[in-house]
Amino acid sequence: MNLTRDSSPPLEARAFLSSGDRTIHLRSAKPSVCMQLEPVGATFTLEDLDPASLRLGRADSDQEPIQPVPSKRPALSDTDRNGIAEIGVCFAKEAVRGLFADVRGPANVAVLLSGSLTEGRRIEAGLNVRVVPGPGGRPPLAARIAPNPMNPVSTLTFVTDRAGPVRVTIFDVHGRTVTTLLDSKLVEPGEHQIRLGAGARPGSELASGIYFYRVETRDDRVTGRFAVLK
Repeated sequence: MNLTRDSSPPLEARAFLSSGDRTIHLRSAKPSVCMQLEPVGATFTLEDLDPASLRLGRADSDQEPIQPVPSKRPALSDTDRNGIAEIGVCFAKEAVRGLFADVRGPANVAVLLSGSLTEGRRIEAGLNVRVVPGPGGRPPLAARIAPNPMNPVSTLTFVTDRAGPVRVTIFDVHGRTVTTLLDSKLVEPGEHQIRLGAGARPGSELASGIYFYRVETRDDRVTGRFAVLK
């Protein structure tokens, strides 16, 4: 196998996510992110590609590209049915999370899937993906209520990291909505407090019992349990 590299411009290739969309969900339970790669035009054939050379990197960063999950040479396919054969390549989810560790909220990111032919010529495929952060990215939505149990007033505190819609709802133990404390299309980032209970705000006085609160934003939601004692 001749791995000699030359200084010629990289050969153009096309890449897309195997999932069929353009979004990478970093918090999903799937262990890997898989992509399809196909040549553009007749400049090279996939039989001449060295799969072990493939790397996924950021087009907007000097960060070290990540390596694919080791595997046998995958069979050729045509998942998008455009008449051009593709080869699949998968990257471990933890490695992908590291690649996008600085992405704090859903964002469009330019990436580059690159590799080389067995004779040394480089190939490159650029694409834009939407990255939805998970562990190591945007901090999770946080909320708490105190004092708990409530008697007669408590404060629900929650923290958002960016501006956007927020809805705060109270449910009973049967899952029925008791009251909506907040339903706003725009809440600024930061710490927010909502007082509830006797005389705190209209609709927030509750009978004795067990309740649940739910805080929802565009990207996340958090639920908690509290009691009311009278």
